[in-house]
Amino acid sequence: MRIGLAIAVLLALTGCGGEKTAALPKVEASPRAERCTQRILDRVGGDNGPKARTYIAGVYCVPFDRKGWVYADGRLSIAAHLYVLKSGVCQEASGTPGGSTTTTECDPADLLDPLECAVLHYVRKNQVRAYIRKLQRKQSVSCDDGTPLDKLGAE
Repeated sequence: MRIGLAIAVLLALTGCGGEKTAALPKVEASPRAERCTQRILDRVGGDNGPKARTYIAGVYCVPFDRKGWVYADGRLSIAAHLYVLKSGVCQEASGTPGGSTTTTECDPADLLDPLECAVLHYVRKNQVRAYIRKLQRKQSVSCDDGTPLDKLGAE
């Protein structure tokens, strides 16, 4: 089972994720990271509160900005998506009842069928289209969240 950005954001927004979670350190967000955070919150919708803003900024937008992957308008570079694909963790369950679960690095190929699309919603549309075309030369492509491919990308 893979754990994507969408699940992490939803857990943060609903306050789930365990009662004893360490508070995220206060991070100084640049205007780019602030716009990135607001884009994500706008897409999720609803009253998300300051904890959600802090989580999204601290876990995604500020680190992505520090790596140079956030544009002035808050949209992300395709590099942010590729980073998430390469840094994911997967859980493998034992074949026996009550067996243990081990966490391993994901094989990025496992995140392509279907395609892990959570971050692609915030990446510049022209970069997403080029990325999808490249993938389609090798395989059939569909989104894990059901989003039509032509609806991916941030305007």
